[in-house]
Amino acid sequence: LHAQAPTWEETNWTSISRLYELLNAQAPSLSVLVNWAVALMMKGDLEGAGDRLQTAGVQAGAQKLPAYHLARAKLADLSGDTESARAAREQAKACQVSAPVAEHIERALGLLG
Repeated sequence: LHAQAPTWEETNWTSISRLYELLNAQAPSLSVLVNWAVALMMKGDLEGAGDRLQTAGVQAGAQKLPAYHLARAKLADLSGDTESARAAREQAKACQVSAPVAEHIERALGLLG
């Protein structure tokens, strides 16, 4: 679905979130929950995204998963909570991340001032 969209803005986030919902029913995992939350955010369902991230946050390994913290940061950004966004990015930065992910986090933190 990502590749079929003519532009980023035209990505069918409703279908993507539904596919993650189906995947979660068949093969639930921390990664599926986090990605489902991101898809929900992208389609504008911040409450649903928050619910998925809350569920993900109590699972083993969540606190060590940079993607979990970055998803929390994105949700905080979309909700206008820059303080929580910064804190979540700092938690992502504390995880073991690749150089490109570390650069992405540093850029985001720099933009927040």
